[in-house]
Amino acid sequence: MEEGERPDAPGAAASTSPSPSPAPRLWTRLWWRLRPAARTPSPPPSTPLAIFVLLCVVFVYVFVISAWVVDDAYITFRSVDNFVRGEGLTWNVGERVQVFTHPLWMLLMSVVYYLTDELFFTCLAVSLGLGLVLLWWCRRALRDYPWWAFPLLFALLVASKAFMDFVSSGLENPLSHLLIALFYTAFLTREAPWADATPRELLRMTVLAALAFVTRQDTVLMYLPALGYLLVLHVRRLRWRTLSLAALGLSPAIAWLSFSLFYYGSPYPNTAYAKALTTGVSRSQYLKQGGVYLMNSLQWDPPTLIVVILAVALAIASRARTALVSAGGVALYVLYITFIGASGSNMSGRFLTPVYLMAALLLIHVIARVQPDQRAQLAVAALTGFFILFAPASPLKGTYTPLGKNGTGKSFIIDTRFLATREGAAPSQFSRSTKPPNHAWYRAGLAFHDKPATVQVGGANGVGAMGYFGFAVGPRKYVIDPLGLCDPLLARIPMKFPRLWNPGHFPRDLPPGYKASLEQGRNLIEDPDLHTYYDKVRIITRGPLFSWRRLQTIVAMNFGAYDGLVDSYIKRVRDKAKPVKVP
Repeated sequence: MEEGERPDAPGAAASTSPSPSPAPRLWTRLWWRLRPAARTPSPPPSTPLAIFVLLCVVFVYVFVISAWVVDDAYITFRSVDNFVRGEGLTWNVGERVQVFTHPLWMLLMSVVYYLTDELFFTCLAVSLGLGLVLLWWCRRALRDYPWWAFPLLFALLVASKAFMDFVSSGLENPLSHLLIALFYTAFLTREAPWADATPRELLRMTVLAALAFVTRQDTVLMYLPALGYLLVLHVRRLRWRTLSLAALGLSPAIAWLSFSLFYYGSPYPNTAYAKALTTGVSRSQYLKQGGVYLMNSLQWDPPTLIVVILAVALAIASRARTALVSAGGVALYVLYITFIGASGSNMSGRFLTPVYLMAALLLIHVIARVQPDQRAQLAVAALTGFFILFAPASPLKGTYTPLGKNGTGKSFIIDTRFLATREGAAPSQFSRSTKPPNHAWYRAGLAFHDKPATVQVGGANGVGAMGYFGFAVGPRKYVIDPLGLCDPLLARIPMKFPRLWNPGHFPRDLPPGYKASLEQGRNLIEDPDLHTYYDKVRIITRGPLFSWRRLQTIVAMNFGAYDGLVDSYIKRVRDKAKPVKVP
């Protein structure tokens, strides 16, 4: 019998041994749908092994000289520490608040932290490992392309300051990069039309998109056009059974949303309220900040946006369906960054790295397979070489030159890696006498750890940075975040002055009696409406998990039943506030 031939197929040799009892029909059909089809061995990658190893060495070198861990990563790490030590997925112990935007990355870091009991070098090691897996997978996926395809892709990646900055940093970017590569190399390089996709292939694609959603919810926008395209193809063919099987791939996303709604009381992370949903900032201000963010990228890191624009333009010119669909995913995420995402972070290039990788893969696909024009290939290669040698902050340069004025640009956009590295949060600043990160905010947290006070407003010196400080103070201290990222009440209160904000920083005033409430463990907020609202928040974040009253409150909160209480409070606050002249 040939490999892959069904035993009951016509012409199959009859077996002389007693046949086992037949499996239930449902499981038999499911197995034959999901079993891997017989295939010929894959050809070896077109890029020689020696070149691949050399490029990996270069990647490791660039990673090591530019590695760092940002303050925001330590916001997640405090939850990781509490989780591993049995305090639940909390930030302040005893209060269930989702302060992280990357659940899958948080779970991965929890596993490795449990094994190593160290986070600074551990997160960098995990990031480096994911980066090397990304390179290995891309080389393997581009095996049918010309030999230069993978080296050119590698050159595009290292030419981007943003990409190489956030390959480390302690954030979820490396995991997002790998999931994008797994999804879009399969989507772009498939030889046969996607209309003939097997149930197993569709299941794999939906699982990857769902995992990307759990890694960071907003990145699913890059996958939606491709998933919609696959859906339309199979709906037209009335392959409902295939679609129902592919829907199983969404189970990771459904599972996390269900858990988040039950455990935290909201399907969204707390940061979504603090930065977007309840700030009081007008959409026009978000849009202006998005424009500033993109212009900053063009000025500080030209390769990133230029490659994105070039990839979309060539995909449109090619008129190839998969290329057009992929370009739609790129454009959709850039629009999200412009209208919402850019206002949620002051880190230059933070949100552009996943879409940059996707654009680089698309660009290689178009010039190598769809329209293999040698002139376009040479132009892209020359452009990449120019960026590597002459870009304002090429990752391959031996010395790091700060961008902007001491690392700060317009509208409070910052060169975060420069500032973190200069201030001690990088392996290059490692010293045997200090525990990393050797940063002033971390040292301030260690100092507060030894003080008798149990509640602190803000991080070091009262500033909004919560990460290093919050992790260093330990689980027995309560830290109030005036930006609302880590606070379930402040995140849902609009700002008193909606024009006084910076990207990622939307300050709230503490309501009278709030700090005393946290110090004494009971609701002492003076305003009657906000007092009632905080009672509801406490039921959700501090009450017994399986309380029927808590579940009813969660439903009412998510349907806006208590929003009027906050509206009444903030109206009174703004009416009493003196006008502030905005420069």
